[in-house]
Amino acid sequence: MASNASEVVMKIGLFTDKMEDELGNKLDTVGSFLAGKMVEKIMSRVPPPNAPSTIARKKSSLPLVDTGEMMGAIDHKQRERFAVDVGVFGATAERAERNEYGIGVPERSFIRSTFHENVKGVKKILEK
Repeated sequence: MASNASEVVMKIGLFTDKMEDELGNKLDTVGSFLAGKMVEKIMSRVPPPNAPSTIARKKSSLPLVDTGEMMGAIDHKQRERFAVDVGVFGATAERAERNEYGIGVPERSFIRSTFHENVKGVKKILEK
């Protein structure tokens, strides 16, 4: 009887490991999905529009894009087994934060707004 019990425990353990792997994969998919949506959000011209002086300096009217470096730093990273961070990483993170919260510049949320606008898409991924 003891050997049957250890087999059941092992099978439950394998089932749990499989569930954890699936959740990790889903979180990775959610991170990738949201990172892509953030880039789409930036390309959709996050309001408010650039000031005429900014347009003249940048030679572009596209808010949040100067060199493309900040947009290129949008990514997702699995922080823990069941947690994923999505946003701007690296040297341009501080600039992203200033724009996101309007610190010294007009507020142009592309991180928080992306999360709020894509709750249904995230739920869909997690429910698969």
